[in-house]
Amino acid sequence: MKVTISHEFQTDAETYWSRCFLDETYNRALFIDTLKFPAYEVIEGREEGGVFRRKVRVTPKQEAPAPVLKALGGAFSYIEQGTLDRSKNVYRFQVIPGTLAEKIRAEGEFRLEKTGEKSVRRVVDMTVEVKIFGIGGLAEGFVSKSMQDTYSKAAEFTNKYLKDKGI
Repeated sequence: MKVTISHEFQTDAETYWSRCFLDETYNRALFIDTLKFPAYEVIEGREEGGVFRRKVRVTPKQEAPAPVLKALGGAFSYIEQGTLDRSKNVYRFQVIPGTLAEKIRAEGEFRLEKTGEKSVRRVVDMTVEVKIFGIGGLAEGFVSKSMQDTYSKAAEFTNKYLKDKGI
């Protein structure tokens, strides 16, 4: 299943990357305080040849349908590993589930497109495939809706954060 999500931010690309996306204070306020994820931890973050490589461990809220949670063993967490090419304003990522990684694939990219002097559009294109007999379609639909909801809440938070911080 392919998913595309788009949101506008009242900031420039460099500020978005440095003061939001890669900022520890912002990420804690977003994932822990606002989205109420039980866990969000940066495992690795380093600049290498003009590309920023990042790996985070995430435990989202466990709101999946019962058959999906049962297949996952009752809990779900994942590692997101990605690379940010600031010169192209593109972040490419792969999600590695903590369970059933051989049956679940989620990957994609998001890019920032300049829409004004101090505004950008974040466009997220991702692919989600779940190859679990009997619940694959249900799981893909859940992940798609969950991602759209999460990105929408994050966009609302981000614009408020930028305004409140005056950045």
